[in-house]
Amino acid sequence: MPNCKGSVLFVLILTLVLTDTLIAQEKISLNKDHKFSILAGYSPISIKFFGKTPNTQTSISQVRYQKKTKYSYKKLPIYYQVSISPYIYYDYEKRDDGGKKDIASGFGFSPIGFATFYELNRHIDFQLSTSGGFMIMNQDFPTDKGQQLNFTYELEPSLVIRNNHFFSFAAGYKFHHISNAQTGTENPGVDSNFIFFSIILSS
Repeated sequence: MPNCKGSVLFVLILTLVLTDTLIAQEKISLNKDHKFSILAGYSPISIKFFGKTPNTQTSISQVRYQKKTKYSYKKLPIYYQVSISPYIYYDYEKRDDGGKKDIASGFGFSPIGFATFYELNRHIDFQLSTSGGFMIMNQDFPTDKGQQLNFTYELEPSLVIRNNHFFSFAAGYKFHHISNAQTGTENPGVDSNFIFFSIILSS
């Protein structure tokens, strides 16, 4: 079954190997103007919150760019964020086929997003980000009365480990909602719960 489990494991191992360089380092700032990151995540099960499609497993890969804005909230920097999801994979129950398992894949673009960081200690930050966009699936999704074009919303808290002034690693949770926003005859939607890891380059 094609998914991103291998990518998630690779990023996790790389994070564990390199974080030992944190010992005895000077304080490292994450307050950079530009951030580029690569993310891999896996959702073992969906929930029924906004979406109504149960028992769905999802894998995702994502490339992200963040640019520091002139705005802040209580001295916390605000970043504009744009993301590309070159691959997303769903293994889901198709309710108009008696709940039979089906698979679908696609790619997405999230042009509107924002993020902020809060310093927890000398080497770890808390990051909160949110974004919205769309995905194009390889078939009508998640039912035959759905649409290939769907819209997405993400909310993502994570911990960022500052390895040095240029490289950081993040691990966290991503709530990911996808639906056709009532443009299809049916709009059950899917709510995925990703555990993810990412590598961040800052400048």
